[in-house]
Amino acid sequence: MQSEPELAKYTTNLLDELGFRHIILAKSMDEFTEIWNNSIEKNKKFQLIVCDDEQIKSALQIKDVANETPIIVLSSPNNKNNLRIASRLGLDGLIFRPYGRTQLEKCVSKFLS
Repeated sequence: MQSEPELAKYTTNLLDELGFRHIILAKSMDEFTEIWNNSIEKNKKFQLIVCDDEQIKSALQIKDVANETPIIVLSSPNNKNNLRIASRLGLDGLIFRPYGRTQLEKCVSKFLS
């Protein structure tokens, strides 16, 4: 089992391999909000947001702020409550842990332009 920092590093490396060049890691909702607001001020747009299901409440807050930016949730298949929440609220993708490059690539490929 991976810790959150290990999972974040793993996912960041995979996203880099898939062609995402400006990857930003936020460790909290407050940090995300600050990054998001700074990006708006600079007229920059996020292609994609990836969030672990342990932060599902943050993902839902992010969806309120970044409603046009796709959000992919990384989840354990055993976390049924968070899966129902993610599905009901229209988050854009779901990847079950453990996952590899192929699974991530398949899910994010529709968001690469």
